[in-house]
Amino acid sequence: MQVRQWIRTALTVFVIGLGNTAWAHGDLTPAHGGKMVESHGQVLELTVRGKVVDIYFTNHEGHPEPTDGATGKVVFLLQGKKLETVLKPSGDNRLSGEAAAEVTSFDSAVITVKRDGNSLSARISARH
Repeated sequence: MQVRQWIRTALTVFVIGLGNTAWAHGDLTPAHGGKMVESHGQVLELTVRGKVVDIYFTNHEGHPEPTDGATGKVVFLLQGKKLETVLKPSGDNRLSGEAAAEVTSFDSAVITVKRDGNSLSARISARH
């Protein structure tokens, strides 16, 4: 009986540990009123104000991640049409660009970024 109790206790501790690990990814509360997504160890926040598109980068602890030398783009799907916006560094942890048309809402957005020789991509849906 003692061996079974020990095994049950060990399994319980293991499962609880797995649950806590899932929550360790940090806070996904938007700091700039945008939509949040995690990708390749980065937390990204997409904000759109009129034609201005910004992506803010932070790590899982909420600390800003530098965007020097990074490039990227966001492709919005708007009522079946694509709208692509090129992004360039703009500030400590932000990539920014201007869309060809005002983006008041979108069905989905695909973000691709090249940074420090690595590529990352993320998708955000309107329901995100």
